[in-house]
Amino acid sequence: MLTRSVLCSLALAGIGSAQSLPHIQTGGLVQNTSRYETRLRVDNGTYGPEIEEVHYYYDQWPIGIAVASDGRIFTTYTRGDYDYTLGVVVNETAEEPYPNRALNLPPDQLNTSWHGIPFGVGTKGAFISVQAVYITSQTASRPETLWVLDTGRPTIHNNNGDPSMPYAQPGGPKLIAISLSNNTIYRTYTFPADVHYPDSYLNDLRFDLRSNVSDTSGEGIAYLVDSSNEGRPGFIMVDLGTGESWRRLTQDPSVLRGPEDVPSYQGHPFYLRQKGSPTQWQLEGLDGIQLSPDGKTMYYSPLSTNYLWSVPTANLREHGNALAEIHAHANVSNHGQRGGNANGFEGDSNGLIYQLMPEHNAVYYYDPADGQTHGFVRDPRILWPDGASNGEDGYMYININQLPYQPAWNNGQDLRSYPGAILRLAYQAEAEAYAASTPSNPTASSSTALPSMDMNKFATSFQNFGKTVSSSVSPFAQRSQQWIREQTGNVGEKTELPHDYIELETRIDALKQTHQKLLAATSQYANEAYDYPPNIRESFQDLGKSISEKVNLLSKANSAAEAQAAFTAPPSAKPQPKTFPHAIARASLAGSQSLTMATPQGSTEPDPLAQGLEKFAIAEEKVGEARLEQDEKIQGRFLSGWSTTLNQSLKAADKARTAVTNARLSLDAAKGRAAASGKHEESYTEEQRKAIEQAEDVFVEKVDEATSVMRNVLDTPEPLRNLAELAKAQAEFHQRSGEILDEVAKNISDIQMAQETSYRQAREGQ
Repeated sequence: MLTRSVLCSLALAGIGSAQSLPHIQTGGLVQNTSRYETRLRVDNGTYGPEIEEVHYYYDQWPIGIAVASDGRIFTTYTRGDYDYTLGVVVNETAEEPYPNRALNLPPDQLNTSWHGIPFGVGTKGAFISVQAVYITSQTASRPETLWVLDTGRPTIHNNNGDPSMPYAQPGGPKLIAISLSNNTIYRTYTFPADVHYPDSYLNDLRFDLRSNVSDTSGEGIAYLVDSSNEGRPGFIMVDLGTGESWRRLTQDPSVLRGPEDVPSYQGHPFYLRQKGSPTQWQLEGLDGIQLSPDGKTMYYSPLSTNYLWSVPTANLREHGNALAEIHAHANVSNHGQRGGNANGFEGDSNGLIYQLMPEHNAVYYYDPADGQTHGFVRDPRILWPDGASNGEDGYMYININQLPYQPAWNNGQDLRSYPGAILRLAYQAEAEAYAASTPSNPTASSSTALPSMDMNKFATSFQNFGKTVSSSVSPFAQRSQQWIREQTGNVGEKTELPHDYIELETRIDALKQTHQKLLAATSQYANEAYDYPPNIRESFQDLGKSISEKVNLLSKANSAAEAQAAFTAPPSAKPQPKTFPHAIARASLAGSQSLTMATPQGSTEPDPLAQGLEKFAIAEEKVGEARLEQDEKIQGRFLSGWSTTLNQSLKAADKARTAVTNARLSLDAAKGRAAASGKHEESYTEEQRKAIEQAEDVFVEKVDEATSVMRNVLDTPEPLRNLAELAKAQAEFHQRSGEILDEVAKNISDIQMAQETSYRQAREGQ
């Protein structure tokens, strides 16, 4: 009974702890480890086509992805403070701005304000915050085109670090067409105010470029997603010939977010925990869309529901008819539940609708032929698939970005772990097998189908891509196979890492955790109002002028009216700081003014308390200014240095460690292939021995490189130097504050003693 009671107490304590957790839980997320051994039947977390790791993200977390016919991979990053928002992959671990850096607005030019209200900029000729990209093949009248969907709404943070997304200005949200033959923009489409609302959010896009599509100019049409969190999601259509745009299905039940939806990611229930806001549910509505091969049907789904919907595209295109919206609502079809939330969509020439399933680390597909959803691929590495693109090489490319662990959803805490990744899997072989098994599929055999992929064309172009991204894709496949075997327990001994190397890894992990924890606390120094009490309610007038300015104006007043006018004088251009000392100063001066105004007319003696409060207000303002000086020093001398160590030095160490892991996987894969037929080492072929020796050389080289990088990171005195600057800045502030307060305390004591003397004299004279 005692044991049971203790266990129950521990369980209840664990429940209490979980209830107060400020972010999604991360138990079960691992790197570089193997599973336990058991005789029980287990879920190994995988099925479907083999997955290859094609690219790793170390600098910015990706969102959208598109693969061109020449093999180039384009990716997007919503902003934020990211350096650029549209990029192209240049090798296994790096991307660069596309088509150039100049077209990617720098972070300090993304926002503006009007009467204190923030807005995204209205720049039409450059990228602000790109959400999605899509590629259409070359036609007789249009080059192969990269279509870029710019939301015009970058994320910003207030003084408390709370995230928000400013409203969009006309010109900021846009659809841009880039010719992939010369990497230049050839058309930009913007939207009128009755189509794109200030709170709209452009999320995804699909195209029909056929000339015979109804209700268009004959130059093609774009179908865009407005997934507005603020409550007005729907479809936006753009006639690519005329530039005219219109909306359909705005706030239809099929495009709205699911009520109080609680998904589970990696086994953990998820609630939206945005800093500065109450815990709630995911807010996003309409998200994934996919056009049928014949262009007649649009499949779609909100992120936070489990249902798949469709609508005839004729109803989306219809405009100029007063009943068009009613017709569209009336023709929405519900295809039932699919087994979980879905993010982005893709499709193939057989009409299969691939749906990215972040709750299951999987991709499902809906088959219009049988009306059912089926599993396609599942893998533990698919930690939030956020975009997919079917390339002409027959592979599906998927961006992985660990989105549920981003700081915007977890009270400002970044729980992700680099690298992000691009995974790929061979979908075309599966699609061909499907087509062979269903020759009567009406969707696939339609004579009006959209242009299909030219597989022969890709044979040469993918080789060109290989020169850019990697000399061979086989190492990806080998490492992926080896990793899966290790995770499922289907592998022999693993190559051991040197003991010294493992110790360095442990120290690096401890250093990284130390930086993350201290930065989480000290980052408040970048927030001016970190000590500003939430219960204080100050008006715009209160914050209008500094204490010194107000005291100076009051000193020149010759009457109560003039004093009141001075106290309520028009504000300065810059609002006054919102710090605790400044708030005390403003409250003290307001009290001094109230007492002064209440002094009887004709009195020649100033109110002693009013005098003391005025002096105290001036002193507290000086303390507040000293605090701001401290904060500026800490930001420049400590936060900057520790952030650099975390985001550059420690990231470089993580990158080097990943290279070691990849080299070890390649080595063990080579050993595994040699021993696959039960051979002993003595009977390996010369080719097998050579492959193992080469893999060993690479492994040793990567271990040496990573060891050197980690030692450099651990041995540098820079973190201690930064820490000393933190302590120094705090010491200077406290010393200066003490001096200011000591002086004002003496001044107030003098006033108090003078008042006591006057009081005694008055009493003695009675």
